[in-house]
Amino acid sequence: MRDWSRTSKKLAREVNLRIELLIRSFRAMGYPEDESLVRARITYFHQIGQCALSFNEDPAVRRSYQPLFGEVLLGPLVQEPGSAPRPAEIRRGRR
Repeated sequence: MRDWSRTSKKLAREVNLRIELLIRSFRAMGYPEDESLVRARITYFHQIGQCALSFNEDPAVRRSYQPLFGEVLLGPLVQEPGSAPRPAEIRRGRR
């Protein structure tokens, strides 16, 4: 099964589509193109990793972490397109 998933062109197209949709979402939030790509990959791979590891936790506990997951995966709320601070700017104290 794992070898199929690594070589399936159909699955690769589906994964690429999902990541592209996440990239568009991050771009719509105002993140630059390169950061949108990285955030999309982290978000998608995070979810795949949880499934692949059969990570189980109480649904109430998982829900309690949702705001923090959102904050970590999405970053600060961007008020206008293109205004998201870069990680280096955050470290320098812009936000």
